[in-house]
Amino acid sequence: MSTRVPSRLLAAGVLAMSLALGQAALAQDFPTRPIRMVVGFPPGGGNDLIGRIVATKLSERLGKQVLVDNRAGASGVVASEIVAASPPDGHTIMVVSVAHTANPSLYKLKYDTETAFTPIAMLGAGSTVLTVNPGVPATSVQELIDLARNSPGKLNLAPAGVGTYQHMASSMFVTMARIDVVQVPFKGGGPAIIDVVGGHTQLSIITLANATGHLKSGKLRALAIGSAKRLASYPDLPTIAEAGVPGYEADNWWGVVGPAGIPKPIVEKLAAEIAVVQAMSEVEETLAKEGAEPVERGAAEFAGYLSREMAKWSKVVKDGNIKLQ
Repeated sequence: MSTRVPSRLLAAGVLAMSLALGQAALAQDFPTRPIRMVVGFPPGGGNDLIGRIVATKLSERLGKQVLVDNRAGASGVVASEIVAASPPDGHTIMVVSVAHTANPSLYKLKYDTETAFTPIAMLGAGSTVLTVNPGVPATSVQELIDLARNSPGKLNLAPAGVGTYQHMASSMFVTMARIDVVQVPFKGGGPAIIDVVGGHTQLSIITLANATGHLKSGKLRALAIGSAKRLASYPDLPTIAEAGVPGYEADNWWGVVGPAGIPKPIVEKLAAEIAVVQAMSEVEETLAKEGAEPVERGAAEFAGYLSREMAKWSKVVKDGNIKLQ
């Protein structure tokens, strides 16, 4: 007894096979021209430095130039609008950081952050550090919390700008620690640190990269780090979570996304090449200068991470009543 495959099923099978072969060929041929890597911040900052070293190494790996295009404005919103409207062929990608997941809670956006982009890969992550002026009578997170609770409204905290990552991390600490301190935002991490070093404000949560020199000189005292795990470079420094504020986590991170709809084979090819680049010494050294290290997360895992970050910062903005001025 012979069986015949219905013509419609045979046609569907042929179509599926053709699509699969077409997708594979698409990835094999990619890229067909230079890739534009959009960076939503000015030259010289962490996003730019990390983007440029990754672009250089990807150029070598892919055989086509990866050109950095700085489109600064509104904490990355200007760049995001450009990328969201770009053709989804993998030839336009963007370096994103914490701001990418905080912006939906701070700005009225022309795009939906969760649906307008294709997550490709995470690049790396670094930690914040809770610091105090050496004159503050607190040598641990719990001592600082007790001091703040015993003197509500007396301590000043210096975050780096309204709506910045450091401001968000600071506000989250204040809310979760249930303390009453005065937050005095500065225009950048540098001025904020100088004010704490000078003793005009008493504490700050800043990036480890910005704090390291002052910590080594003794001009600042570190109480804890904001990441989920202790750092190999500061093994004796506890996390804020284990030192008195359970559940606290504020990492400074970077990753790569593109416009929504990039074919999966191209996403996978880019993610695989980025994983190779992450292991290169020059990339690790650049991340280290930002107080960070490589973190390998492919497209699916990075997508989940982005969603969790968006939910976290949305709550922080609401709880802290953070509004851009």
